Amino acid sequence: MVKNTKTTKEKILDGARKLFSRRGFDSTSMAEIATVCGIQKGSLYYFFKNKEHIFSDIIHDVIGKITLFLSEYKGGKETFSALIEETINISLNDSLLVRMSDESQFPCKPHLCKEMVKGVATMKEHLERILRGWSIREPELAVEVVLNAVHSYVIHSKSSGRQRDKNEYAEYLAKIISNNK
Repeated sequence: MVKNTKTTKEKILDGARKLFSRRGFDSTSMAEIATVCGIQKGSLYYFFKNKEHIFSDIIHDVIGKITLFLSEYKGGKETFSALIEETINISLNDSLLVRMSDESQFPCKPHLCKEMVKGVATMKEHLERILRGWSIREPELAVEVVLNAVHSYVIHSKSSGRQRDKNEYAEYLAKIISNNK
């Protein structure tokens, strides 16, 4: 029998992430987070000063996933579609990432916005580095197109329940951008 080895802090972050993904930041209370995690509300404050600190930890984790993937990416040109598909997979598995991009869903308190903007800028830098390595014309624009296309794919998939084939979508997008040299 395998024991659940998640720490209380990890349970709080997982529960909060689910609530923030479904309801948004402002519509989620500390009491709801505690209930979802099966702990007393007061216990949350042992681990986190407030809801913003929980969100801050989640921001670092969510953006860190894609940043790590992009920073370690060593694939060749023939795997550009694989890079796009993996970015789609990461985004589909963590819908908070997509929801974070909607400013109406999350607070734009200066320190949180600064963290999000810095994290997104780092993601873009890594993706731009990859595209420059492939001599893609206007890599800055290509980065925006890729990220917006991934965002659109995920939102459409989540809202309609229908998913276009990820591989086909990624291959098509990679082909369009690669032919734009």
